[in-house]
Amino acid sequence: MGKEGIKLKTAIYARVSTGLQAVEGTSLDTQVEICTEKANQLGLYQLEIYNESGASGEDIERPEMDRLRQDIAQGKIVKVICVHPDRLSRNLVDKLIVCGEMERNEVELIFCDAEYQNTPEGQLFFNMQSAIAQYELSMIRKRT
Repeated sequence: MGKEGIKLKTAIYARVSTGLQAVEGTSLDTQVEICTEKANQLGLYQLEIYNESGASGEDIERPEMDRLRQDIAQGKIVKVICVHPDRLSRNLVDKLIVCGEMERNEVELIFCDAEYQNTPEGQLFFNMQSAIAQYELSMIRKRT
C-alpha cells in the first residue's frame, strides 16, 4: 500500500490521433502491448491503462492525459510507461510541463523505444527529440 492507503500503480499511456496510425503499426492495442511487455520485463504488474484515441499530441488538454495528470498529482502513480516521447506529447512546452509534474511527484518516466535518463545529458537529448516531434507535427499540418 502506498500513500494514505492508495495502491500505487504503473501507468501505461498510449495515444493515437488518427485511424491511419493503426495501419502504421502504432495502434493503441500495439502500444499497450509493447508497454505491457516492458512493464513485465521490469517486474511491474499493477498497471493502469490510459488510452487516448483521436487526440492530437499538440494539445495538453486530453481526457486521458488529464486523468493521468490527476492520478499523478494524487500520488496514485509511481511510474509512467510510454512507447515513445512523441506519444506523450508533440508540443515541447506541454511535454516539459507534464514531465515537471512527474518529477515533482517522484514519478519515473520510462520509454520503450527511446532511452531516457534523468541526467543533464539525458534531458538535453529528450528535449531535442521533443523539438523534432513538434517540427514533425508542423510539417504534417503543412502537407495536409
